[in-house]
Amino acid sequence: MGCGCVKWKMQGMNEVIEMPYNTARKYYEGIQTRKDVYLYIIRYLKEHDYPPSIPDIAAGLSISNHTVQNHFGELLECGLLETDNPGTPRAYRVTGYKFRKVKEK
Repeated sequence: MGCGCVKWKMQGMNEVIEMPYNTARKYYEGIQTRKDVYLYIIRYLKEHDYPPSIPDIAAGLSISNHTVQNHFGELLECGLLETDNPGTPRAYRVTGYKFRKVKEK
């Protein structure tokens, strides 16, 4: 039986990292949650023509406001979201996306 650790190679690094299973699991779950938050924002924008609030995202994904705020900060930091007014609700946009209504014939 193993030590309960996993070994994996991080992208862009030449070394293999060994970490406890629980740490690795939390890392990958965090990445998935961040992806879920990002995709929820895009879907919401397409449906409503304005971005969701933190409570909207939390309710839509059944996670806490605090969790959404953490992932939101990460998305801003890595450049997937942009804002000109930090701290202002709904004052952000998805980097590289331009949404427009197409008139139906």
